[in-house]
Amino acid sequence: MSSLLRKLSWLLQRRRKEAELRDELQFHLEQEADERQAQGVDKEQAKWAARRDLGNVTRVKENTRATWSWAFVE
Repeated sequence: MSSLLRKLSWLLQRRRKEAELRDELQFHLEQEADERQAQGVDKEQAKWAARRDLGNVTRVKENTRATWSWAFVE
């Protein structure tokens, strides 16, 4: 039952949740890039490597949304 309530809650708060997801992914990309820069990697290479390691951002978002909600309803 808690899964049902969580998914209904997500549908009602979709815009806020989408913004939170976007911000969270951006935070992790920045943290990873900063760690690489601290190890001596060039700034642009560090950003590129962080994106490569995270993978396809759109796919990550889609997988997260699928966990939060019912994809067939959307």
